[in-house]
Amino acid sequence: ADNMEVLLQSLSKVSSDYLMYLAPDLERDLMLEDPEMRSKCVSRVGNLLCTGDDRMVQAYPSLFKSFLKRSSDADTSIRVKMCNYLGQLIEACMQHRSDTIEALCPRMHDID
Repeated sequence: ADNMEVLLQSLSKVSSDYLMYLAPDLERDLMLEDPEMRSKCVSRVGNLLCTGDDRMVQAYPSLFKSFLKRSSDADTSIRVKMCNYLGQLIEACMQHRSDTIEALCPRMHDID
């Protein structure tokens, strides 16, 4: 799994086009029933989206939207993880800041 993270990061740095065929699988994996698998996918997608610019978000808007939905995940640990990624995305993707803040705001009232 760690090698997969490095490979995806490397490919995305060269060109976001290399991930075109993987994006649907990542989007599907964000919706898996198993919280551990979902959490791994959140990490994988979060690391890709938080690269310091918004080209990944622009290239894969559907994946970005699916990722944002995980901020209201049933699993508390995933919601916490999402808060960390959303904070990074606010800084990294200025053009999509309002969508990111919109996903983050409900977590301010999260009692978990």
